[in-house]
Amino acid sequence: MEYMSFYYICSKNLRLISASGVTFLCAASFLFLSACSSSKPPTPAFVTLPHVALQNTLISPAYNPTLNVGERLAAGNLIKVECYDDEHLSGEFRLTSEGKILMPYQVETMAAGLSIEELKSSLQRNFKAYFKSPPMFAIQVIDKSVYVRASGLVNKPGAYLVTSSSSLDEVIGLAGGLEKNQTGNSVATYATIEINATKASVKLSEYFAGNKSLVTGWVGGEQVFFQSADSHGNTAELFNTKYVQVMGQVRTPGEYLFSDNANLFAYLVKAGGPTDRANTSKMLLVRLQGEQVQAYPVSLEQISEAPQMQGGDILFVQADNPSDLQKDASTFGSFANVMSALATTVLVGVGL
Repeated sequence: MEYMSFYYICSKNLRLISASGVTFLCAASFLFLSACSSSKPPTPAFVTLPHVALQNTLISPAYNPTLNVGERLAAGNLIKVECYDDEHLSGEFRLTSEGKILMPYQVETMAAGLSIEELKSSLQRNFKAYFKSPPMFAIQVIDKSVYVRASGLVNKPGAYLVTSSSSLDEVIGLAGGLEKNQTGNSVATYATIEINATKASVKLSEYFAGNKSLVTGWVGGEQVFFQSADSHGNTAELFNTKYVQVMGQVRTPGEYLFSDNANLFAYLVKAGGPTDRANTSKMLLVRLQGEQVQAYPVSLEQISEAPQMQGGDILFVQADNPSDLQKDASTFGSFANVMSALATTVLVGVGL
């Protein structure tokens, strides 16, 4: 629906109704009309996002975790539970990508990081209200697969089951491969891997050249963000004033040469237009002003109110059906996850 409305707006501005493939030509033609506009939109009131000073943090160039050998449960593990007091509580349960197990009576228990004995105690506490005495459980791990969540410049972001020894290539394959630009080259150049206090930024060209030691395994629950910038650099390096970056739900995400005469709509067209999953009523324009990262919510339906584009701007097009990670955050909160993976900037606690 959003994709259709994008081209409907093109036709509306040109006073044309397209019945065939010329719709995209209408969109391209609109660039010239918008460039000739005599009036500029008013300067918007950008929201300043809280952040840490622009500086480098300790980030490893490789991800070499101490693999879980079975002492602790991990996101993705499949466990078999036997309850001697209620057969309804017996069965096989897989830990979610967040490390929880969902059991009958709508009881949810955080299990990742616990030992078998610790999980038994947690289940007894959680089900205590349903029994006269604490229920007795027997638990065993029957599948040690783990969840790894891939996001950023991949075709199918999501959480995927892998083995502890799976390669980064396998994760990329499960996520539909890396997104490509107009020339057919991969847009992503780095993979930021983060779990708890551990963070690594892996240079993909070195990994694909054969240095597989850069990623040696998974413990479960990792967030892998594929990006076009190095997390070792400071935030200012992400906002290259020669380009405008278009990210998220567009057909050809990437960097596009900045032009004084091109508006927000022009860069959407350059990026191939929104995908079928795009929510063009809740886009974000992010800009670095001095040492402050600022953001402005923009809508395709109210494009005349969008700010004048500047070199270094980042346009982020969100998904209409957000991922589990995005469901737990506001519009700015989900973008904060993107930005924190891109650099050391921390954007928190801001909502529309």
